[in-house]
Amino acid sequence: MNVIKVGDSTEAIIVDSGFLSRCFGVTRRHVRQLAKDEIAVRVASGRYDLIQSLRNYHGEKHRTFDEARLESLELDVEEKKLNLAKEYKQVAWAEDYVISLDQTMSGIRKLLEGFKDSVARDCPTASEDVLDCAEKTSHQIQEKITRLIRNAGKIDVEQD
Repeated sequence: MNVIKVGDSTEAIIVDSGFLSRCFGVTRRHVRQLAKDEIAVRVASGRYDLIQSLRNYHGEKHRTFDEARLESLELDVEEKKLNLAKEYKQVAWAEDYVISLDQTMSGIRKLLEGFKDSVARDCPTASEDVLDCAEKTSHQIQEKITRLIRNAGKIDVEQD
């Protein structure tokens, strides 16, 4: 290790790559890469300014840490955006599902409402008891469908 006076008050401590690598906790090869990246300050072949190199290395570590933290925060934001997009798609799908289910139920209710008339038209000899039974059955089916949908928690269906 050489101490060299530069001017009146500034000193430079010149060290070899082995010493600098031990200071940084890296390999000599990594020290050469740091010199290429202008972090380790090379003053001669295999010789480095220890103080300036330490300053640069310390600053690079902070900059790298800050960049990594920023990148991590950006990734968190992107992940949250993706989650929101997924939730939005699920909500949109659920809304479409509810609309579709409601339309299907309306169609089934219309069919069931006309069930008694349909039986009367298709079976002109059907007794009043049979027609009443058809009407009662259609109402029971409507009630069971309504309960099924409410229990599934899909939509809040109004009873007729």
